Amino acid sequence: MHGRAGRVHPRITLATASSTPRNAAIDAYRGIAVLVMAVGNLGLGVRWVPAALKHATDIGFTIADVVAPMFMLSIALVVGLRVEDWRAAPDKRPIRGRMARRGLMLLGLGALISGGQALTEVVGPTALSWGVLQAIGAATLLLLPVVLLPAWARWAAGLVCLSVYQVLLDRFFLAAVLQISFDSILGTLAWGGFLMIASAVAEQWHRTQGAMRRTVLLAGVGTASALLAWGLSGWIPVSKNRASFTYELLALGLCLLLFAIVAAILDDRPRRWRWLQSPGRHPLPLYFAHLITMAFLTLPGADGWYAGAPVWLTLLQAAVMVGVLLTVAAVLDRRGWSLRL
Repeated sequence: MHGRAGRVHPRITLATASSTPRNAAIDAYRGIAVLVMAVGNLGLGVRWVPAALKHATDIGFTIADVVAPMFMLSIALVVGLRVEDWRAAPDKRPIRGRMARRGLMLLGLGALISGGQALTEVVGPTALSWGVLQAIGAATLLLLPVVLLPAWARWAAGLVCLSVYQVLLDRFFLAAVLQISFDSILGTLAWGGFLMIASAVAEQWHRTQGAMRRTVLLAGVGTASALLAWGLSGWIPVSKNRASFTYELLALGLCLLLFAIVAAILDDRPRRWRWLQSPGRHPLPLYFAHLITMAFLTLPGADGWYAGAPVWLTLLQAAVMVGVLLTVAAVLDRRGWSLRL
């Protein structure tokens, strides 16, 4: 979704990284998500890594459970920057067409990756049949029908999606979801609701004048969302595995609070943290790069190398992972390349 209204890229293309305007805060935030995802995935199968740093098996919330929502919010933030221009475009079909292609291609890429992981057991017993790319792709397709509506309408649509999904989950899906890791395709409606609400917040953030007001908006909505989730958690358990109403609200709130900090730091000095902005400009290539690196760092049958590795070795492997991703990002920047859908 990087590009001016009306400009269509029907397939994956290599383009100059500077061909479209960048937002430093969004790039840095996405860079944090990429690095945390990579290191977090590496630690999922390591025995000494505490459970608080791994996904909650069902009810509960850990640091790892905020990574996928961070990527969702980064998509929403880009939509928030572009949606006014999209509405002003005389012909909306190229915009809708590109969003639809992007969603479908992410679904396809995610399916290929998840299938490969399941066959090779690259990430061991935590291999998913429905991963982050599928969730983003499906949520993008759900956002498509409402993306050009006013922000308030997307707020309402998002809340309806989350509420309807929770009712369906409680009445029909729960037994099925409990047999699946991380909610699978059944949670698509909830992720679509998350993206609708997040895109509405992002549009309001973009339209707000003044750094302090923008920070207050993000922090206020983030805090309210997290507190609402906490207040409802006695009736609706917080669970990423179920993609529950309270989980989506809590994750949205925490992601907005983190982005508020990043945006406040970079608002008036966009050249800060350029090393972190670099991986944020290339999330998809680095997603593939982290999977390839994982294949070498998680060798099956070598317990002392991965699952049973000592602390120092795991930390060394994590440093290697981060180094590889930063190097790949630096090379792509130096070449002036970016991978687009």
